[in-house]
Amino acid sequence: MQSMFYSMMAARDRDLLVQQRIEHIINATSDLENTFALDGRFSYHTCPLDDDPEEDLIPHLDPAHVIIGKVQATFVGGGGRIYSA
Repeated sequence: MQSMFYSMMAARDRDLLVQQRIEHIINATSDLENTFALDGRFSYHTCPLDDDPEEDLIPHLDPAHVIIGKVQATFVGGGGRIYSA
């Protein structure tokens, strides 16, 4: 999906997020803060997941899917992008 980017390193690089026109960030970690939450430029959805094979992903899939669907529907024509850390 071209409108989605994945990288934990980029999550801390505001200039890169702005350059890539990232507006919505799905933070799928329990150990990475929403770095630019107070900035007002980005909207965050947090799925507090641990990097553990026993982690239960199921409760987080539907909410994340709904967020992605709403963002994609809003930005038909390639205007918005979603970032997942």
